[in-house]
Amino acid sequence: MSTKLKRVAVLVAGGTPKVDEPRFWSSDSKSGLPWVSIGDMSHGKSVLETKRRVSDLGILEKALPHGKPGTLLFAMYASVGAVGQLGIAATWNQALLGIEPVKNLSDSRFIRYWLEHLRPTLESLSRSNTQDNLNAEQVGNFPFPMTSLSTQRAIADYLDVETARIDALIAKKQQLIHLLEERVTATIFAGVSGSLTSNRSQFKDSGVDWLGNVPKHYGLPAIGHNFEAQLGKMLDSNAADGPEQYPYLKNTNVHWDQFDFTDLPTMSFDKSDRIRCELREGDLL
Repeated sequence: MSTKLKRVAVLVAGGTPKVDEPRFWSSDSKSGLPWVSIGDMSHGKSVLETKRRVSDLGILEKALPHGKPGTLLFAMYASVGAVGQLGIAATWNQALLGIEPVKNLSDSRFIRYWLEHLRPTLESLSRSNTQDNLNAEQVGNFPFPMTSLSTQRAIADYLDVETARIDALIAKKQQLIHLLEERVTATIFAGVSGSLTSNRSQFKDSGVDWLGNVPKHYGLPAIGHNFEAQLGKMLDSNAADGPEQYPYLKNTNVHWDQFDFTDLPTMSFDKSDRIRCELREGDLL
């Protein structure tokens, strides 16, 4: 069985004072009230600071709500379904809906988990509006399971433990990835700078390869026999124009895993320049 969210929680819409009226805003971090926008929710679930603060006049102008720490914030615009929580006393804009549980009927943590559970299903609901947004009435009519407060708290306790464990595992994986990236960078630097031994066998299990072998493993375009054969044909075809004419590659002829020999231009080179710039088997572009 289920009921509606508005029957177990108080939902309060926010607002935005005139942005071009300086009296409605505070530039002093010690005055006014923090004003939460969706962007302030993007760095974590708990909102501890905001980019802007609204003055007392601004609060009066829009009759803005005063949210206490712990108030849930639900995004109705843009990042539809995103859920945050105030870690400070603050107010919020019209894209957000403040949600506070009704005493003895609902648990704030359970409401948060329930809204996160519903988020994948909200896309089709938001598309029913012309601007792909939700409104307070729609959110208030969200289904909410009719379960006792003690059961809600037990479920929230379990999810708190499990999500904390998963977050810890993710943090360890991210740290491992960071350390591996540092190791690869350090090894490459050491190899290029010559501080590693020239014995290639020591690179076998290091995860790093010699530059000359990169094309074989990663498909980077390298000069091979096919290139030399086509180059020879082009030299023969241009012989009538004089032996000093040579085809050359432009950046548009070089692709990630191959060469494009169509519309290859020719140019005359001095002998010294030709020898210096001549491409040979194994060269990397």
